[in-house]
Formats: sequence, C-alpha cells, structure tokens
Amino acid sequence: MNARGAWIAVAVLGAAMMSCAHQPAPTTRPSIATTRPSYWIDQPEGEHISSGNFDELWKSCELAARHYGFAIDRQDYRGGVLTTVPLISKQFFELWHNDVQTAHDLADSSIAEYRRTLIFVFQKEPDGRFTVKPTVVIERHARSEHPISASVYLRDAFHNAQGTRPVGTPEADWGILLPIDYWYATGRDWVLEKDVAKRVESQLKNS
Repeated sequence: MNARGAWIAVAVLGAAMMSCAHQPAPTTRPSIATTRPSYWIDQPEGEHISSGNFDELWKSCELAARHYGFAIDRQDYRGGVLTTVPLISKQFFELWHNDVQTAHDLADSSIAEYRRTLIFVFQKEPDGRFTVKPTVVIERHARSEHPISASVYLRDAFHNAQGTRPVGTPEADWGILLPIDYWYATGRDWVLEKDVAKRVESQLKNS
C-alpha cells in the first residue's frame, strides 16, 4: 500500500471511530415510581438500631436529627414515624453544615439544588424490644424550561406562570404534565444513614 492509500485508510478508520463514539448509548425509559419519596422509604435495606426503651430511642433519634441540622416535622408516636422538614443540602462553602457526607454529593449539591429528608420508622419486635430504621431521601429541584422559539413565548420566558400548561417539553410529549417548579426523589443517602445510626447509638449509650 502506498502512502496515499495508507492516509485514506486512516481517514476512513477515524471517521468510523468518530461515528461510533457519537452514537448514543441505548437507554430505557426510567420508572416514574423512583421519583417518588415513598419508593425509597419502602426499600427494606438500611441501618437498624435496637433498644428496650421506646422513649429513650425516640429521644435519641430527635437529638441525632437536630445534630445534622434537621428540624423535626411529623411526630407520630402511635404509628412509630418521626420525620423532619426537608433540608436544603450543603454547598461547598457552607462549612458549618454536616448533612452532606461525600465529595460526590457535595459536588452535586453545589451545582444543583438538592434537599434531604430524614425519616425514622419504629417497629416493635416479638421479643418486646424496639427497632428504628433511619432513612434519608434525596430530592432534586427542577424548573421547567419555557420555549422561546417564537416571539409569543419570549414575553413569558422568565415568568413563573402558575397553572400554565407546559408547551414543547419532552415530558409533555410523553403525556406527562409537570408543574413548573417541583422536587423529585433521586435516591437515598446511604452514607448519611449509617452516620445517623451511629449517632443514635451514641445518644442511647449516653442517656
């Protein structure tokens, strides 16, 4: 093969490789259920703390929640559920917050708006003891974009028109009508859950 033929072969091979590199990976449509906090709360995995004294266990969970900056919201003693008010997640410059445990999560909450909710679910065991499972649900804030491809949309591009039907969004094309501002669940903070469990155990030992 002469030099010209070699260059042509290299050019064809490079074009083929670039074409392959720009092919989108096959994807599947995600389940809407995973965007709901209840989906993650109902997952059986997680840390469990046990105690024979329900009142002390409850109090330890309250103290642990406040330690991480959460404010107590729902207190259902009979149902065994203790929840907190959603807390906007720490950004990189907020050194006084400790609700974000990993560098990856810190990067996420610094470039987008995330929040975390801490939920304690209590259960009485057959032996008379009580167990609690701390669950931390992560949610991300989303704001629907306004199309400005025509002058009729330009006027309202930066306005929050409550109740306005979204036009020209991928969700609307799928038949899913979302509000302009909303939060959707992205998963659980397993690292923070383990840290909260350790904190509850520490509070129990000191009580």
